[in-house]
Amino acid sequence: EVAGVLDEDDAAGFEECRGEQGEGLLRAGGDKQVRRPSPARLDGAWPELTPAETRVVRLVARGLTNQQAAEHLSLSPHTVGTHLRRAFTKLDVTSRADLTRLARHRDHGA
Repeated sequence: EVAGVLDEDDAAGFEECRGEQGEGLLRAGGDKQVRRPSPARLDGAWPELTPAETRVVRLVARGLTNQQAAEHLSLSPHTVGTHLRRAFTKLDVTSRADLTRLARHRDHGA
């Protein structure tokens, strides 16, 4: 619902639509999309990642394979791989082990 994100004046001209992964997006005047804040972004641990990338990162950091993460999230393994590659780039990591260490540090302060 738009009203939960914008006040009534700002909400005029916006319509809710769904992104590729079903994420709530707001569309203004046709083409421009504005991402709605989500719990994954508001928790502060992974501000540079999209909610979908965050979900994949957390599963992979727990030791799941791309195939297992795909099954858990009801995505294709290709989509999981894409989210993971983008997360690796954004987080400047080059291995699953580096990602796991970073996830432990960010999510648990270890």
